[in-house]
Amino acid sequence: MIPDQYANLFSSFDYRVPLPTYAFSEFNVLGTDRSGEVLFTWEPQKIMVFDDDKNKINVEDWKSFYCEEINVNDFMAMF
Repeated sequence: MIPDQYANLFSSFDYRVPLPTYAFSEFNVLGTDRSGEVLFTWEPQKIMVFDDDKNKINVEDWKSFYCEEINVNDFMAMF
């Protein structure tokens, strides 16, 4: 269920990147009025990937990316 525009990016990942914990999910940051939609979440690694930079939300202790800023090798190294 990867959007077509990101298929090339995600096909570049190898076995080091597990399936995400959540895909296409909404979230609220507790204690704030911040909320959003995240494309993929890897909860154990505290990584969120957003569809684009307008939707990206930085949350303390989490790594937030939008698809076009991901460097494949750097991203795979986080797992």
